[in-house]
Amino acid sequence: MLGKSRVREDIDKLLAQLHFKGMAQSLERILAQADAEALPATEVVYRLLQEEWRYRQERSLAYRLDQAKLPWQWSLESFPFDRQPGVNAAQIKGLAGLGFIQRAENLVFIGPPGTGKSGLAVGLLRQALVNGYRARFYKAQELFDELYASLADRSTSRLLNRLARYDTLLIDELGYLTLKPEQVNAFFKLMDLRYGRRTSIITTNLDYPHWYELFQRKPLVDALLDRLQQYCITIRIDGPSLRVPDNDPDSASPKRRRKTSTTKKCMCLPRRVDHFPNRCRSTHLFTSLLSNNHALQRPASPTSTRADSGSACESTRGSAFMSGGGGAPTTAGSHDAGSAGSYGARRSAVPGPGGHRRCTGRASKDWPRYGKPSWRPGMANLF
Repeated sequence: MLGKSRVREDIDKLLAQLHFKGMAQSLERILAQADAEALPATEVVYRLLQEEWRYRQERSLAYRLDQAKLPWQWSLESFPFDRQPGVNAAQIKGLAGLGFIQRAENLVFIGPPGTGKSGLAVGLLRQALVNGYRARFYKAQELFDELYASLADRSTSRLLNRLARYDTLLIDELGYLTLKPEQVNAFFKLMDLRYGRRTSIITTNLDYPHWYELFQRKPLVDALLDRLQQYCITIRIDGPSLRVPDNDPDSASPKRRRKTSTTKKCMCLPRRVDHFPNRCRSTHLFTSLLSNNHALQRPASPTSTRADSGSACESTRGSAFMSGGGGAPTTAGSHDAGSAGSYGARRSAVPGPGGHRRCTGRASKDWPRYGKPSWRPGMANLF
């Protein structure tokens, strides 16, 4: 028993020194299976080697995915072929076999924005990574900026050689860019290094004739297109934009409707009270009567002795209405000064329509003692 434990420790040390992490993780389980099933030694060794190979494949795939710098977790299985009639699903599934990478053929997607060019290109790039190819994703602007920055420290040759060694290089959104002559020269050099040796995938919304406007040099564009199109598969997508949401009423997440108020607002209320239209006089009269009614019903303050002469500015029209409508207009001195003073507000008289006076004012310090009145100071200014 002591000898077996010592041998087991020696095996673990050897596996750690040889970096056989897959074998070390599955050694206990496979030895238990060998004891239970009476497996021969060759079968045990085979299973251990198979676990080590599986572990290294998983680590290698994770490393390739990390180095590829994919911005989205898209795949060909997640692409909505049913929503894009401009894409030939059979052709894309044929490209998923990656025969064009083995033949070092280029792949160019041309189409309007939102038609799925980047989604298909990323799906094919992920398929290549899963099958063991080294690949790299680049936005076109980021690639040109990196090429231009390499001129400062004279590392352009080293950068071009590194990019030329990728099995598949995806350049996304080659479109309306402002390029310097140095960037154009470096890009042509990169395409020349990959010509006939490695696969390049390009997505663009510009057809080939518009590339002359992009690169601004006809001889260089002629040489670039000659190399790019010799071994190339061009896929033109002419279909609706996939970024536009569906307007299907049976969809799982319908659009929320904006809530609209059913209350109609009167848009004819002027700022000054002497400009009231006829249909708004009743609204102003009701508000004035409501303020006067509170002034008459408010109990007088036993301690408040301040009664402004201008505080009793009750509406003559409101007083006539409360008295039956047939009496003479009530004067300002006919009301109790204590009722008006109980509000504790200093109010000034403002002439209104018909010669009556309405009340405006600001809150005073007597409100906390006698309670805040039910009317709002300055509310009459809204009318």
